[in-house]
Formats: sequence, structure tokens, C-alpha cells
Amino acid sequence: MYKILSVDDEPINQAIGEELFSSNFEVALISFGAECLQDIRDIQPDLILMDVSM
Repeated sequence: MYKILSVDDEPINQAIGEELFSSNFEVALISFGAECLQDIRDIQPDLILMDVSM
């Protein structure tokens, strides 16, 4: 299964992304850029969706 990593500090955006994609993809949610940099090797996503202002 493909993995999507969603990096966004707005909970509503995270909820929408999870609702849209979780039925077809494995979705990982991260709220902070620094956390993303720490966890990206473990998650190994196929696609990263990131808030542009982060």
C-alpha cells in the first residue's frame, strides 16, 4: 500500500486529508516540520503533502 505523509499544523486540514485518503492509502499525520525531519526515514512515504507556509 502506498504511504502519504501529511505535514500540517492545522488540525482541520489533517482531518480532511485523512478522511480523503485513508481508505486507499496508509496516511501518516505530522504537525511540525522538525518532527517530519526526524520521522521521515522511518515512515518512508511515497508522497508528502506539506503546508506551504510551514
